[in-house]
Amino acid sequence: MISFGFQLGYQFVFYDRFSLDICILGPSVSQYNVKMKLSGELNTAEIDFIQDAVELMQDNYPVTKVIFKEFEMNGSGRTSKLFYGYRYYMTIGYAF
Repeated sequence: MISFGFQLGYQFVFYDRFSLDICILGPSVSQYNVKMKLSGELNTAEIDFIQDAVELMQDNYPVTKVIFKEFEMNGSGRTSKLFYGYRYYMTIGYAF
């Protein structure tokens, strides 16, 4: 995975110990590359387990839906996808 982006925000400091960081702008571009090679024999139970694992991954990490879209796993394979993202956050800090 290769990512490029920037962020813009501000930091508020209270009582010389507490801080509040706010990122209000954080666009990015990411390139994901997946390369795999499979070998061996699988039985039906193992194939079902792998399909369940891929579905679980897609439910928890939506980006994998796009990565595995139109990608068939046979003997070997490679895929490359480009994504655009945006992040924003707030962080509370305390100085010891």
